[in-house]
Amino acid sequence: MNLSDTLAVVGILVGVAAIVVGVFAARRWGTRRRRVLLNWTATPLIPPEPLNHAGRSDLKITYRGIEVDDPHLVEFSLKNLGPSDISSETFDHGEAFVIHMNAKMYGLTALSHPNSTISSTIGLDGVVKLGPELFRQGQEWMVSAVVEGIPELTFDNPLIDTDVISGPQRRHSEVL
Repeated sequence: MNLSDTLAVVGILVGVAAIVVGVFAARRWGTRRRRVLLNWTATPLIPPEPLNHAGRSDLKITYRGIEVDDPHLVEFSLKNLGPSDISSETFDHGEAFVIHMNAKMYGLTALSHPNSTISSTIGLDGVVKLGPELFRQGQEWMVSAVVEGIPELTFDNPLIDTDVISGPQRRHSEVL
């Protein structure tokens, strides 16, 4: 093996090592997409049983004096699972993260960030808007609401370079 062949082999090994180190460095210190987890549950507040002798339940749920037919408690959370904080500037054009419940809204029962949470009014389709505000890594925003009927959550994601992982965890058969 002459000198030029040895230099070629060394050059190839240095090139491969540089690629491996570059991939590792980009993975460790480079820009990675942010990730948030949207998790939710829907729990019926009135069981299908017990019914009285006339076939109706004697149990009623009211929200601020208004009777709720087929009430469900919807609890959802948005958690920052990504590698960094999500700044308020990451919300495209200052738009909020919008969650549509596709069920009639009666009201919020609990929320973790009242200053950055807006909801639709009683009797309208359930919509909750979160942000824009600093969303720290590992932080979780939580909201609970009473709706009429079985909700099916959808969302509008204005977060730039952020993936949303979502999925319901329904409790249709369980009752409080």
